[in-house]
Amino acid sequence: MSAAAETILRSVPQALSGDVSFTPYNTDGLPLFIEPRARGLKSSVDETVAWLRDNGDALNTLTREAGAIVLRGFPLKDTDDFARMVEHFPSTTYGYAGGAAQRNNLKGKVFETTHAAAHTTLCLHQEMSYLPHYPSQLAFFCQHPADTGGETWIGDMRRATRMLPQKFVNAVRERGVLYTRNWRAPGTKAEHILIEQQHRTWHESFYTTDPAKAEEACRGMGVEHTWEPDGGLTIRFRASGFIHHPVTGEEVWFNQAHGQTMVPRNIGQERYDLYQQYYPPGRKRPMNTTFGDGVPFDPADIEAVLDVMQEVTVAFPWRAGDMMLVDNIYTAHGRNSYTGKRDVQVSLVK
Repeated sequence: MSAAAETILRSVPQALSGDVSFTPYNTDGLPLFIEPRARGLKSSVDETVAWLRDNGDALNTLTREAGAIVLRGFPLKDTDDFARMVEHFPSTTYGYAGGAAQRNNLKGKVFETTHAAAHTTLCLHQEMSYLPHYPSQLAFFCQHPADTGGETWIGDMRRATRMLPQKFVNAVRERGVLYTRNWRAPGTKAEHILIEQQHRTWHESFYTTDPAKAEEACRGMGVEHTWEPDGGLTIRFRASGFIHHPVTGEEVWFNQAHGQTMVPRNIGQERYDLYQQYYPPGRKRPMNTTFGDGVPFDPADIEAVLDVMQEVTVAFPWRAGDMMLVDNIYTAHGRNSYTGKRDVQVSLVK
């Protein structure tokens, strides 16, 4: 076992050790698997919910230390059970309003994960790092694992920050990151399903049909907004590209320069070619990410970041009933392509 994994295990509170066991997934300790020992935690959702609530501080510490923890072997069966597990967590102020991916609310604080096509992959990213308001933690629940693939990738962003090309890191630190995102006008149609999934209407993204409420959400979130002549909505937000963890103060790379810059590697060649055809110069794209001064990124720099993300990626196989808590600053997540039915759900945690 590595020194990193041993350090994480030493941080386990003694009070928890009688009820559950702890096993690091890899030598870096990411994620940390927690399995029940106590009989009640193996059979009773009521006892599991109470245990999670009563040990919240200790589990938050473990999530931060390891980057992510996976509760495995607890009696969680469906969305109702997951909703009960996350009910006591504080909610984010704006939920998923302004989110980049399409997802529906299932129950309470539980949402679908992305609708991205099964054959596509999603590179590592920190959730909503393109907005001023973002969740500090995420909770994932696997109700039904895919036949093949479908892992929710995770990666240590502390390690990634140390590995990134220093020249690009310095450039982002000096110039920041500018996110420009556009939503179609309600009632308009895209010419291809891949375009429609990515370039959604502002109704879908802000969960309202009232322009005043969409504007209110933009002002509340602290983003500049513009109504387009065709009825679409564009927002802009300039971020530093870094964040200090609110508990430890450690500075970490926190942006989606690599995920929201259109290159074949992160969106797939098919979609890239489609975008180049569908969005000639002058036509509003669903997203455009640049340096804070508006200068485009060098594709070679984006490729270098993607190389680092690939190197830190961890892909553990889901099992039905697994629940994972992720520190959204220290740990990025993504998704592997898959076959068969896949039902993984998510909750944003403040």
